[in-house]
Amino acid sequence: MLNQRIQEFTTPLLHADETITVAMAGFRPLSRSAMVLSVFPLFFGGLAAGTAAGISPWLGGAVAAGLGFGMAAWLDQRRARAEHDGKSLSIGLVVTNRRLLILDLVAGLVAASVAGVHLEQKLENIREVEPEKMQGSGLKRIGAVITFRDGSATRVIPAKTKPFLEALQAG
Repeated sequence: MLNQRIQEFTTPLLHADETITVAMAGFRPLSRSAMVLSVFPLFFGGLAAGTAAGISPWLGGAVAAGLGFGMAAWLDQRRARAEHDGKSLSIGLVVTNRRLLILDLVAGLVAASVAGVHLEQKLENIREVEPEKMQGSGLKRIGAVITFRDGSATRVIPAKTKPFLEALQAG
């Protein structure tokens, strides 16, 4: 669904003879994630609370871990806003046969939508694309450091790294 919303937003922005190669969601990297700090302690607390309440400890642990995931997502969104000038953790990544577009997403409780274009660069302006392990929400993942001809760089964590990197390198 989100990839479809990203494509629908991008389609009117395409130039003549320009096609979308890859469109997907992604993340801005974080300095650290709250996942370990919230999920595991709540899970173990849920095991103990389930046992004390006379219900299955696994049920208590599962409910508490679910609350921990929700809390981690909220804390990671707050950290992203603090580290990325008020921007959310979630982004849209679109590579066309001519350009790279990084879209700002607005994440709600159930769904996300596209808020606007954060960065637009011609593929010919990309000097280098380096894969790098980065901290996203939860565990570390392979992301991309994209360096442009003007010396600026941006770091992103695509949902699917291989197709994203291949699309950038094909351009």
